[in-house]
Amino acid sequence: MEQRDIERLKQRLEFQRHEALQILRRLEYERKSLDVDSTHDSADRFLTSISKESLFERSSQRRTVLRLIEAALKRTFSSDACGLYDFPNVTLAHAGRTDPVGQITLLSSRGNLNIRGGSGMLLRVNDAKP
Repeated sequence: MEQRDIERLKQRLEFQRHEALQILRRLEYERKSLDVDSTHDSADRFLTSISKESLFERSSQRRTVLRLIEAALKRTFSSDACGLYDFPNVTLAHAGRTDPVGQITLLSSRGNLNIRGGSGMLLRVNDAKP
């Protein structure tokens, strides 16, 4: 994936996050406006109750979407995102979290793996044992 594609994906996710937050604010405003109405008639109370249930369901769904978007942003663009980027046909066979701890194994589906000079790897050490 090229840098411009990655940036486009990030912008799209951030836009969707912004939209989800706006919708949640609007739904909260609608819910509060239902609380203000002092309905005395049983039919009005029934309609208010149904409206609140609908708003609650829509809010719940939108919060789930928001959590998924934020998880995607964190997983993909945070400083602790892990994985292989811009290495086509290469997979991470062993991440070094289990025995042999600290040993990373990369596999290439196209024969020998050639990592050129200037390439970099970000390693995060969680527990350094003496």
